[in-house]
Amino acid sequence: MAPSNEDTDITALRTTTATTLSLLAQFITTLAHPTNTTPTSNIPADPPSPLNVLHTSSKLLKAQVTKLSLLLLNKPFTPTAIIRILRELCTTCLPAMMSAVEICKSETYGRVLQGEVNARVRRVMGEMVGLVGEIKVDELKGDQKATKEEGTGRDTLGSTGGVWEACDALTDLQERGLVGLVVRKAEEYRDMISDAISELKEWSEEDAEDEEDDGEHSDDDESESNGVTNHAQQEIDDLFGASKKLPKGDVELRAQLEGTIKRLKMIGMLYQALIKRRLKTFPPLPPTILGLPSEDSSPQSQPIPHIKTLDALIDILQAIPSEIDELASAFYDLDREEAHSQLKHCCEHAKKAAESVKESWKGQEDEFTAWLEKWLLAMDKN
Repeated sequence: MAPSNEDTDITALRTTTATTLSLLAQFITTLAHPTNTTPTSNIPADPPSPLNVLHTSSKLLKAQVTKLSLLLLNKPFTPTAIIRILRELCTTCLPAMMSAVEICKSETYGRVLQGEVNARVRRVMGEMVGLVGEIKVDELKGDQKATKEEGTGRDTLGSTGGVWEACDALTDLQERGLVGLVVRKAEEYRDMISDAISELKEWSEEDAEDEEDDGEHSDDDESESNGVTNHAQQEIDDLFGASKKLPKGDVELRAQLEGTIKRLKMIGMLYQALIKRRLKTFPPLPPTILGLPSEDSSPQSQPIPHIKTLDALIDILQAIPSEIDELASAFYDLDREEAHSQLKHCCEHAKKAAESVKESWKGQEDEFTAWLEKWLLAMDKN
C-alpha cells in the first residue's frame, strides 16, 4: 500500500526539520571558531556592507519566524507550510547572516565590531535552534487536538520572543553604529571601576563597625560567647575564601588603600573624559560601510580610518577593570606588595590608553590634550 500524502508530508517535515537543525549547528560551530572560517566563493570582490546585510536579513527572519510561530500555535498545523518556511530560512536570511560575518573582517571593520557581529549572529542561531525544536513532528501522527497544550504554547511564544530579541540586537548594530557600540562598552567598564571603588571603601569601613559592635558586648559571659561565635564565623570565612578584615592598627596599609582609591577615582575620570572627548567624537562610518548611497567610489573593503587605534584603546579599557579586581583581591588578602604591583599596572595601562589618543582624530591638540597633561601630573603626584 502506497503511503498517503499526509505520511509523505510528515516524513518531509521531519527531514527538513533535521536538516535545519543540522545547518544551525554547523553555523554555531563556525561562529564559535571564527579563525577557522573558510572563504565563501559567493562573496563578491567588492562586498556589500555587513551591517546592511544584517539589518535586512534580520528583518526578513523576524517576518518568517512570526509566520512559523503562528503555524505552530494554531494546531493542527500544515506540514507543507512549515517546510516552505524552513527551506526559505535555510536558503536566504540565515546564510546571509553568515556571509555578513565573513565580510566583517577585523582588518577592515575592526575587532570590536567584528566580535559584536559574531556574538549577535551566534545568539540568533542559538535562539533559532530553540524555535525549530518546538516543531513536534511526531505529534502529527497522534490526536492533533490533544497536542494543543498550554506548555507548548508558552514554549513557542518564548522561543519566538527570543529570536525577535536577537534580531533586534542585529538591527541595533546599524542604528547604534560603531560609536554607540564602543561608548556603551566603555560606560560598562567605567561602571565596573566605580563598583570596585565602592566595594573597597566599604571594606575599609568594616573594622570601624566591628569595633562599635564589640563595645556593646563587654561583659565576660558575652565576650566568651562572642569568642565562640567569631571562631565559628572565621572557620566559615576561611572555608569560602571570605576576605580578611583591614587590621585596625595597620596605618600603613590603610594609607596605601586611601591612596589607591584616589588613583582609581582618577582612572574613572579618565574613562569619562575618553568617552566624551574621543569615543563620542570618533569619525562617522563612511556611507559605504553603512550600505548608504555615496559619491565616494572607494571600495567598501577599505579599512575604517583610525580603526586599529580604536581597537587598541577599547582593549585597554576592557582590561583595566579586571586588573582592578586583582588589585582589590590583593588588599583583601592583606598583600601590600601585590596591591602596589597591581596598582602600578592599572596606572600604566590607563596612561597608555590616554596617550594613544592624546591628539584628536584629526591629529590636532584640543581640550582633551590640555586636560590630559594635568591628569598625568596629578597621577604622578598621588
